Amino acid sequence: KAINVRVIDDMAFYDCDSLDSVELGDALDTIGINAFTDCKSLTHIALKSVQQIGSMAFARCDNLRSVESNSVMSIGTGAFSHCKSLEFAYIPTVKQIGVGVFSDCSALRVVDMRGVSASWLKSKDVEFYHIFISCHNLEKLIVSSDEVAQNISKYMFDSRTVEEGLEIVVAR
Repeated sequence: KAINVRVIDDMAFYDCDSLDSVELGDALDTIGINAFTDCKSLTHIALKSVQQIGSMAFARCDNLRSVESNSVMSIGTGAFSHCKSLEFAYIPTVKQIGVGVFSDCSALRVVDMRGVSASWLKSKDVEFYHIFISCHNLEKLIVSSDEVAQNISKYMFDSRTVEEGLEIVVAR
């Protein structure tokens, strides 16, 4: 019998080295702080119904290559930080992103964050959030509008900027 879990508690799978895959049910709404931190064998995560990802939830998942979600609205501080193999983040519904969410994701190439609005980018000193610090291979950032593209701050990055070849694509 399937269990309809709505929340994965803080630190629930912390440091589960051998955890390589997780099937998350449709009832799951929230992933807690550090829930999967240091799950070094985890390679892919599909978040079917999750709306909120806690701070550091997937930090240091060294083999995580991709994350997909059509439901996530909020991602906490450093949620995917130090995921050295993370290449793709498909999170088009996300509205709020915490400080350093993708910091030190050196393999990260493409991020779809078209749910983020220009008004959110202009608020709360977001320009200093350092969302993409040490993402040296970031090639493409997909956003919702020209206004969002114009408000992408240089402070979100430390190395790749629009002038240095980062492509910002406006999804129509």
